[in-house]
Amino acid sequence: MQTLNRFDLQEIKANIENGIEEWSIKTYPAEHRNHLGISEIGDKCSRKLWYKFRWADLETHDGRMRRLFARGHREEEKYINYLEGIGCTVHRFDTNGKQFRMTSVMGHYGGSCDGVVITPWHSGVPFLAEFKTHNTKSFTYYVQHGLKKAKPQHWAQMCSYGYKLNIQYGIYFPENKNDDDIQVEIVELDWNYAKQLEKKAEEIILSPNPPERISNNPAYQECQWCFLKNVCHNNKIPLKNCRSCKNSMPTENGTWACSKFGVIPESFIKSGCNEWIPL
Repeated sequence: MQTLNRFDLQEIKANIENGIEEWSIKTYPAEHRNHLGISEIGDKCSRKLWYKFRWADLETHDGRMRRLFARGHREEEKYINYLEGIGCTVHRFDTNGKQFRMTSVMGHYGGSCDGVVITPWHSGVPFLAEFKTHNTKSFTYYVQHGLKKAKPQHWAQMCSYGYKLNIQYGIYFPENKNDDDIQVEIVELDWNYAKQLEKKAEEIILSPNPPERISNNPAYQECQWCFLKNVCHNNKIPLKNCRSCKNSMPTENGTWACSKFGVIPESFIKSGCNEWIPL
């Protein structure tokens, strides 16, 4: 029988860990989002959202973080099983067989909600469902302060989906992934707030110039760890692509056009051309 020494065992350990890291990065690639997402419109910094929408830089994560994000998506099925197990009906897909999808602002603003729930206690009332995983610190803060204060982006997201789907109430379904604790919050959604957020999205999308900074101090809490800090505060040249060019503009149906060359083919947007002028 073949035996392995201590160095062989350490090599195998390193090969497994490094292999999983490489696999995770390849399997869950960092990609630009084509639209300004409803899930992010509650961010306090409009300038950050503008730069993200314009693909000025790309946020990347190590393999662990990418697996963590993927885990959040996988957990949704488990939460649906819980709800169905207590007699709720969960609709995950629209009549077209796809996720409930909301768009506006010429197709450049939108997102997909987790589902719509009908409870056995008020069968005529639909509830927007939002499933989220938290670590213990985040979960504890949420339990102490509630959805609106603890997770304002999640609140904004739910209000926006509810407004678009004409749903008045929501079920915020968070789980502490460290101990499986679940503390549901039932909320009445604020459609007027959602309208304000849609107006905010429109201003960001249609603006040819970045909005004001949330702070001119790069050490400010919201700026310090922002992946766009160098573009925003330190004059880093944006990534080269059509969306980060001064000649480009968003147009109908989620498309883009160039002031020099007209409609930009979708396949060309990621590369840009020799006439590229950085934002």
